[in-house]
This record gives sequence, C-alpha cells and structure tokens, in this order.
Amino acid sequence: KAILDDATFRREVLGELITYTTGRFLYAFNADEHPRDLSPNYNYPAYVAFDFNVTPMTCVISQHYGGAIYVLKEFSQDNTDIWRFCADIKPYLARYPAVYVTGDASGRNRSGLARENTNYYSVIIEELRINERNIHTPVINPTHVNSRVLCNSLFAKHPALYVDYRCEGLIADIEMVQVNEKGEIVKSDPKLTHLLDCLRYYLHTYHADWLDKYVNRNKGRK
Repeated sequence: KAILDDATFRREVLGELITYTTGRFLYAFNADEHPRDLSPNYNYPAYVAFDFNVTPMTCVISQHYGGAIYVLKEFSQDNTDIWRFCADIKPYLARYPAVYVTGDASGRNRSGLARENTNYYSVIIEELRINERNIHTPVINPTHVNSRVLCNSLFAKHPALYVDYRCEGLIADIEMVQVNEKGEIVKSDPKLTHLLDCLRYYLHTYHADWLDKYVNRNKGRK
C-alpha cells in the first residue's frame, strides 16, 4: 500500500473487481500538487530522456537527489533531425556537472534517418560530448501496462515528485493521453504521447525500484 497507487493496490493486492484499463494513462497526476516552479541545481547531474520521431522529436530533462524527483524541462521540435535537436538542447545542459541519457530503446538500432546509417545514441554521445557509459538505455522499452503501474504509483505515493509548470506539452500529455481496453497507450493523435513517453523512459530507467517492489511482492501469484 505504501508504494502502489490506490487503484492498483485495491485491484492487485486486495482482489477487488476494479476495472481501470481504459481512461487516462496517468490518472494519479494531481494538477494542484505536482506542477511547481522548479529551478535546476547545478551541483547535480541532468538526466535526459529521448523519444525519436521526425515530427516531433522530444526529450524531457530531469534531476533526482535528496530523495526528490524534479522534471525540469521539455524540448520538442518538428521536422528535425538528431543533430539539430542536440544543438538545441546542448546550451541548456552546459552548466550541469554530468549528463546521463536514456530513452527509446529503438534508438540503438541503425537508422536511415541518421548520416552514415549510424544510430541516434552514437550521435548523442558525439554531439553532447558525453561518455558512452552515460547512456542508460533499456534493452527493450517498458510495456505500457507496467509503465502505467509504475508511473501512477510514483505520482500517487512518492513523497517529492514534481513537474515544472512550464512543461506545458508534457502536462498536456499527462492530462490527455488515454489507454485502450488492453492497457495500451492510444497513439491516434500524432502530436500526443511523445513527451509522456520520455517521462516513462526516465522513470523506468532511474526509479523502477518501485515497480520491482511490486513485482517481487507478487511473485508466485497466478
């Protein structure tokens, strides 16, 4: 109960017949609580989570320290490429002592959109001038169902998780993106979901211990 959002706890632990597969993906977001006026802390690293599309290409930049999670900045560009996108975000990252990167696992694949058929993360390493050890991408992307449990549990139960109120595109995604009857994110609107995907990737890469506690607690259940 301490780590899961209430709907998941009642359904998965107490066994109540609660149907919440459809509706908002991130229903635990509280518009009166989670948006804040945040400032970067240049004593700590920045964490950049990417989602790769031609229109839009997106990333979300966050920090976590002192037991708190701060979602600080969003970037979104239409009709772009990874070089122009990195050039856009690089000045924002200049003052941080270190930069770590996660994001869409498919960015590891060779892409015809990138020069010399390289992959997105190779370009990011070169353009942002970071070490390959600072790339923390998953082998495969988290499932939408697992993402929904983790993200809602964090927003419902984490003692200090905040989103800068100026992240208007991300907040719009949070408030508007829906899931279908299978618990999968509805991708029918090409302008939605991309910044939310960035947030999902960041939370899974660096804060998945909340989901691990949930999985471990339920081992052996049918």
